[in-house]
This record gives sequence, C-alpha cells and structure tokens, in this order.
Amino acid sequence: MLPTDQEGADLRERDLSGAALAGANLRRANLSHALLVRAQLGRANLTQAEMRGAVLYEADLGEADLSEAELTGAGLERAQLAFAKLRGASLVRAGLRNANLRDADLAGADLSKADLGYANLDRANLRGTVFAGATLWGAVLTNATYDKDTVWPEGFVPERAIRV
Repeated sequence: MLPTDQEGADLRERDLSGAALAGANLRRANLSHALLVRAQLGRANLTQAEMRGAVLYEADLGEADLSEAELTGAGLERAQLAFAKLRGASLVRAGLRNANLRDADLAGADLSKADLGYANLDRANLRGTVFAGATLWGAVLTNATYDKDTVWPEGFVPERAIRV
C-alpha cells in the first residue's frame, strides 16, 4: 500500500491496479506507463502529473484534479471522471471510449485524436477544448458548454450530438 502523499514521486511503469488512492496527493508524480486498472483515485490531486501511456481502464477518478496533467496516449476506457478537473490537460490520442466525463471541467484541454466514442460529456465544460481529429461518435453532449474557441473535428456538429 502506498502512502497517500506521493507528491513528485517516480511511479513509472508500476503496477498499481486496484490501488486505493482516493484523496491522495500525487501532484507532479510520474505515472508514465503505470498500470492503474480499476484504481481508486477519486478526489486525488494529480495536478501536473506525468501520465503518458498510463492504463486507467475502469479507474475511478471522480472529482480528481488532473489540471495540466500529461495524459497523452493514456487508456481511460470506461473510467469514471465525473466532476473531474482536467483544465489544460493533454489527452492527445487518449482512449476515453465509454468514459463518464459528466460535469467534468475540460476547459482548455487538448483531446486531439482522442477516442471519445460513447463517452458521457453531459454538462461538461468544453470551453476552449481542442477535439481536432478526435472520435466523438455516439458521445453524449447534453447540456455541455462550449464556445467559439472550442475546436471540433472536421465536419462535427455538436448540436447533432445532443440528446434530450
């Protein structure tokens, strides 16, 4: 079991699958290519964490702070990210298929080429979010907020993705 204060820790390539780290301080921790399958990271501080290629399949990141985190190529399929803070995070080429991003704050995040198929973005803050080249097929955008600075994939019309 890891201590709850791991600020700046080097946890690269560690197998932390199923780890109970809810509320942990992992600010600026390096979790690149770590296995975090079904890990409990709700309310964790992952601000500026390095998580390139991390596997977070079905992880609980509800209410976690991932502001400015580096999640390029991370696998977040079926992850719970409701109410998570992802402001300014890099999720380029991240797998977010079937992820729950309800009420998440993605303002200014880069989701270029990310797979958000069937993701739930209900009530998410998408102001200034970049979705260039992303897959949004089947994504739910009900009550999501976006602005003129939000970059959608070519040909994508957000109003058509909104379900009532």
